Amino acid sequence: MVRRGLVVLGACLAPSAALAHAGEAHVAVDFGRAFSFDLYVVLPMLLAALIYGAGVARLWGRAGRGRGVETWRAGCFAGAMLALSLALIWPFDVLGGMFLSAHMAQHLLLTTAAAPLLVLSAPLTAALWALPLAARRAAGGIAHAAGVRQGWRYLTLPLFAWAFYAVSLWLWHMPRFYEAAAGDELVHMLEHLSFLASALVLWWAALLSARTSALGAAAGIFLLFTTGLQDGLLGALLTFAPRPLYASYAEFGHLLGIDALADQQLAGIIMWIFGGFIYLGAALTLASRVLLAPDRDSPPLGA
Repeated sequence: MVRRGLVVLGACLAPSAALAHAGEAHVAVDFGRAFSFDLYVVLPMLLAALIYGAGVARLWGRAGRGRGVETWRAGCFAGAMLALSLALIWPFDVLGGMFLSAHMAQHLLLTTAAAPLLVLSAPLTAALWALPLAARRAAGGIAHAAGVRQGWRYLTLPLFAWAFYAVSLWLWHMPRFYEAAAGDELVHMLEHLSFLASALVLWWAALLSARTSALGAAAGIFLLFTTGLQDGLLGALLTFAPRPLYASYAEFGHLLGIDALADQQLAGIIMWIFGGFIYLGAALTLASRVLLAPDRDSPPLGA
């Protein structure tokens, strides 16, 4: 089973290859041209980068480099933009329409790379400093309004964050909804937004809880640990399923000479191993910070 999955992985990593043929029709995958340049993806990313860069530049210009937004947080934002580019521009958005394993890698880039890096990059601080002084004060007043603060508090509750992510994860991997996303670009976009939004709330809640107290850190650890178990469980179900669960990949599997079941098994392994271990690794990191700094009110990691 794993050997068959690794064959698919090797095919995906080839720079450009004629993977197989159906009858006399040879189908080649040119990975160098696997770009998906959609304006509704590219423009928001460019806008976010401009706002973040302008805010950090203004803040550092007044307070000094690394003040307000540390340099490592700016590096996190750059890493998040790279992860989003890999997932949504090149190459996984195109490959995800052909291989379930590539689609799974795309989802993991959104939920376990882009989302936590965005949270750690202090985006709200940078965005506020990108505004003119009057607008910054107005935004600060809105943010401190009782209704906004209460709503944000509920949104980032660990239980709500866990449930939001769990619903997104399991709902979009149900064959009916997965096939709907595969066959409709608008639904596909909604799927990606759902994954990214739920992961942002999850990581924000976990890291925000970790900053409040040792008890809050324990809540963050539990949140990440149980989320890792969820990813592992779904990955195991995909890996050991006796038949392909998503019919939309059967056509591409036939044209490319890829066994759809092997591709699904590889997708399950990617989610099981990589997804599960990233969440578990983050939970262990938080736990180690609590254990190594027992006298501090909060670990030195968070949004």
